[in-house]
Order: sequence, then structure tokens, then C-alpha cells
Amino acid sequence: MYRVWRFSGEPQAREGQAFCWDAILPKHAAAVSPILPATEPVLPRLALPSYYLLSDIEVLGLRAYCRKLIDFSKKFGCFLLQLRDFSMPPREQVRALEWLLGIQAEVDMHLVIHASCDAALELALSKGVNKHVGLHLPERLLSSQDARFNREHWLLQTAATHSVEAMNQAFVRGVDAVVLGTVLQTPSHPEKTDLLGWNGFGDMAKHAKLPVYAVGGMLPELRLEAAKLGAHGLAMQRAIHTVC
Repeated sequence: MYRVWRFSGEPQAREGQAFCWDAILPKHAAAVSPILPATEPVLPRLALPSYYLLSDIEVLGLRAYCRKLIDFSKKFGCFLLQLRDFSMPPREQVRALEWLLGIQAEVDMHLVIHASCDAALELALSKGVNKHVGLHLPERLLSSQDARFNREHWLLQTAATHSVEAMNQAFVRGVDAVVLGTVLQTPSHPEKTDLLGWNGFGDMAKHAKLPVYAVGGMLPELRLEAAKLGAHGLAMQRAIHTVC
């Protein structure tokens, strides 16, 4: 699925449809009505933000990281944030989730919990917070039958993928967007050699049936380059250290 950034000419109806322009913004439903039923599930996916941040709380500390999020929101607008510090002790995971929920009034973001953050996951499910946040599945859990991961329990769902087959599996599961990589070398894994590169990313992204976020060595200034290859946006972890 692609977003078209510019085109020439005028749209022409081939089946008698009416045309109307509408701004599809994150957290806001389209105002145009009626629309074709097949279009409805596509609109929330098109409205997903261009940036998907992967939390780095263990490095920066919770308070400092929350300040970075507020600054990022002011500079770049709405974004997805994945709580993925799954090596933190359970108590710290819970504290991080509570803090992130608490700053949502100041930060325009969709919060997503990594499926391996067990303590945060259980808190969200037990308190009913799951209906207001998303869930992220690593590729190995795309075939999981764990009821906690059912799509209907969560506001939205994303998945990590490394192949066209995995992207198709995510689509069948009902996932809203996928993260595809690793595209470029990253500071956290400088030894990694099996990188997709831009060409490899583009070859896979063109087969995607869902919005695709490029991950691995991403910075905000690479957004347009990624978009030309079919990316919906960028997934970033360390970039927040330097851009805010």
C-alpha cells in the first residue's frame, strides 16, 4: 500500500464515483461520507504517523526520555512510540508505561507495547488500557495463538518483519503496519552485515499490503528517500538522542 505524494492531471471516475478531497490525520476519522466499504479499513492505516519511535529508556533514563518525547512531538508532530525496553525489571516496565500514559496529554503519540514487555503487557490488559494502546509483535510471534495477542484486544497492532513472506503473514493476521529491516548499519549493532540496503528494502516494500516502516540506521532526513521506495515512514531508536 502506497501513499501518493504528488501527481499531475485530474482524477477521472471510471465507475461513476464522486470525488472529494479530505485530510486524513492521525487520531481523526475521515469526514467524507459515504465511502466504499472496502475503503474504510484502509483509511486508519493511511493516517498512521510517519515516525515510529522505539523506546530507549534504559539508556537515557525515564525522566530524560519523556522530555525528549515532548520535544520530538513539538518538532515533528504525531508519532508512534513502542515501549520495547523488555530487559528492564518488571517494576520499571510498569513505571515506564504509567509515565508514558501520563504524558499523552502533552505528547501527540500512539503508544504501542512490545509483546516481550510482559509486565507492561499484563498491566495494560488488567487495567483495560489495552483498548487505548497498541501491541507490537516480533516476527517469531506472528503465528502465536496466545489470546493476549489477538488483534481485537488492542487499538492497533504492528509487527517486525524481515521478508515478504513475513509481511504477508502479518497482513493475514490483521496487523495494521509492519517494520521492515535492517536497512542500514546501526550504532547498536555495528557488527551486523546482513543489511537490506535501500535496494533490498525497496524490492521487498513494493510487495507490501500494509504500511511499511523502514528500520535500521534511520534519521528524519531520510524520510523522503524511504518514501520513494515505498516506505510509509521511518522507525527509529537512537535518532531521538540527536534530533531533540
